[in-house]
Amino acid sequence: MATVTPAGIELLSLGAHEPGGSFAIVSNSIANPTVVTTARAHGLVTGDEIFFTASTTSSPLLTATPRQVVTRISDTTFSVPVNVTVAGTAGAYDYAITSIPTTPGAAPLVNCGRDHGLRVGDTVTIVASGSTPSLDGAQVVTAIDDARSFRVLTSAAPTTVAGSTTAAHFSKTTFYSDVFVRAGAGPAGITIT
Repeated sequence: MATVTPAGIELLSLGAHEPGGSFAIVSNSIANPTVVTTARAHGLVTGDEIFFTASTTSSPLLTATPRQVVTRISDTTFSVPVNVTVAGTAGAYDYAITSIPTTPGAAPLVNCGRDHGLRVGDTVTIVASGSTPSLDGAQVVTAIDDARSFRVLTSAAPTTVAGSTTAAHFSKTTFYSDVFVRAGAGPAGITIT
């Protein structure tokens, strides 16, 4: 996205990422299904799977059944099939892991419930992998198989026991970029916030 300031300086954005890799929730409604409002555009499509990592004040809490399939409503709203009787005021979600299959002789494969947007060199933090060896903790992405799967190379052997299909999830924690494009002449700078 590019923006031109009154001084004619073009500002480029690499995109917005939530602190800690999670996506912030502003609220969720009293409804069945409940409507979740996000702090920024969520990029989800109907059928994507997410994993709720935090929720406040709603009854039941969204974390009571953390892995959910979403129905997209707008850029900043989606619904999940939870019957909420007390609205929520905040929360967060990250990427659901749909499977970590056995991968004898190869780097462990992680399949996601939505497009991951990762690149080789990015770092993710995996929680509750359930695999042997465990992939829990920070992992560096070593290969991208497709938009919903990636590989990590751990110091341990390739995956010999498949991971959890219900509790595993991950967040993006470090982003790698080797491409910065600047058009025009004059002074330039990069601001990372």
